[in-house]
Amino acid sequence: MTTHTEQRVSEIAGAASRSLFHSLRRRYFRTWYYNWRLRGPVPDRVEFSPKPERTPQSSIADQILQGRYVLPGGQVRMTGGTPWEAEVPNRQWDGALHGFRWMSHFQARPGEDTSRHARWLITTWLNKYRRCTGLAWEPHIIAHRLVSWATNWEMISQGADLIWRSSILRHMERQARHLRRTVKMAPEGLPRFDAALGLVMSGLIFPEARRRVDKGLSLLDREMSAQILADGGHVTRSPEILLETLLGLLTLREALMALGQHVPERLSIAIDRMAPALDFFCMGDGRFGLFNGSHEGDPLAIKRALAGGTIGGSPVTQMPYMGFNRMTAKKTVVLVDTGGPPPAPFNQMAHAGCLSFEMSVAKYRMVTNCGAIAVQGPEWSQAMRATSAHSTLAIDQVSSGAFLDTGFAERLFGPRLVGKPDHVEATRHEKEEGVWLDMTHDGFVEDYGLKHERRLYLDASGNDLRGEDVLILVDEAQGPTIGREVQIRFHLHPDLRTSLAQDRSNVLLVLPNKSGWKFRAAGGEISLEDSVYAGDGRSVKRCKQIVVSAKDLAQGAKINWAFKRLESE
Repeated sequence: MTTHTEQRVSEIAGAASRSLFHSLRRRYFRTWYYNWRLRGPVPDRVEFSPKPERTPQSSIADQILQGRYVLPGGQVRMTGGTPWEAEVPNRQWDGALHGFRWMSHFQARPGEDTSRHARWLITTWLNKYRRCTGLAWEPHIIAHRLVSWATNWEMISQGADLIWRSSILRHMERQARHLRRTVKMAPEGLPRFDAALGLVMSGLIFPEARRRVDKGLSLLDREMSAQILADGGHVTRSPEILLETLLGLLTLREALMALGQHVPERLSIAIDRMAPALDFFCMGDGRFGLFNGSHEGDPLAIKRALAGGTIGGSPVTQMPYMGFNRMTAKKTVVLVDTGGPPPAPFNQMAHAGCLSFEMSVAKYRMVTNCGAIAVQGPEWSQAMRATSAHSTLAIDQVSSGAFLDTGFAERLFGPRLVGKPDHVEATRHEKEEGVWLDMTHDGFVEDYGLKHERRLYLDASGNDLRGEDVLILVDEAQGPTIGREVQIRFHLHPDLRTSLAQDRSNVLLVLPNKSGWKFRAAGGEISLEDSVYAGDGRSVKRCKQIVVSAKDLAQGAKINWAFKRLESE
């Protein structure tokens, strides 16, 4: 039988071999000979212009036209020159810049000046990146750029002469050829999905490119099987990646239908499964809970994705394959992470937030996780993935999951969440008086020999959320809990006003609509501490967190806590 160590060695050896092979291929791509091989027939037109995935917004167009590029991963302000000369804040922002998806917002600012600026951006990009090299020519980035240029073709070509249009079409065709040859080199997960989707779209964009459509659909079918779960969730366990995937499939379906081509049955089935799953993750404000690297999300994009799918029947309350539960009562929504780490290689964005929850009342967020942020650097990114950045229990501020954050393995596999917890269980009970969730995970067994059990109860009025946390010793070799501090954290949204009672017996919370709530706990000491919130992924806001601490917690001792609306007392 193959041991765990042998499997790990085999995985590292395989990853190292693939990394070396791809590195050698990329060197070849930079040669004069390979770039010469990208020559071929030049299309005389854009056969089809897809609709933008996201609704164009004039405010974003104005920012870009003024030199302010607010993209995933951060923002850069240019006071002169081209964005290709900017100091790049991180790889995520750089990839978004080269993907050109932001250019669709120009459609909200139609006019000759906007078209001229768009052509200038494309021309200056080609002056610097016409040769196949670097991140700009990664398969998924090419896919984004090709679809974006085709989507905006009418706006781009408005007022352009024949020579310029022919030159751009030639460069687009070169990129499409490179995409066809390298689509399988895209990183696993959303990038490979996007690369396959882009290959299909490149075949629809240009005339006489049916072979790309067939190859792309075959690869896309494979990626849908690997990434879309039976409950409609995404294998990364990220609501935001679920949104990106659904938007891509909706755009493809619209394109196929507009051209009178067959829509694969698997594609339609996937969309119908994913729309209710996406709706599951929306809090009271219609935006996402902050789980596994997700941000609150673009409300217009969420609305478009939900409108494009089929949502009917009873609302989804459980996502057993993606690993989440939803508790709702009146205007109160509670989302709970009841799953373990995603499988490799889909765990590079995953957070160690097992059994954490978020809570909203009407359109106001109350209890949250800290979110995710890339603009502050890798140390901040890693800290936001830790258990302590989530509304759940931690021991000695140690995370319930382990991260690859340094060394050779991290360079090969990326910053994966690996290993623990191995087993996460959740049982749901629903009655007229309310909903219960009984949950447990073994993420602390390896380090402490302790299993975390959490019980949540939301009453039918939505005015009373109660919780119970307990640690059970399951590995006697680890010894007692003496000297270990348990912290249960409840991160609070920045819009809340909070005050800790002088005797530390409770915390008063006031929502923006003046609704008052009171937090109480038994079995631990209550404190009100500073925290951070990165809901938009671009900035960090100060907020507060309630911390219930207990030291030398006895075996099986329980910490009970509750959030209760004041009007209901």
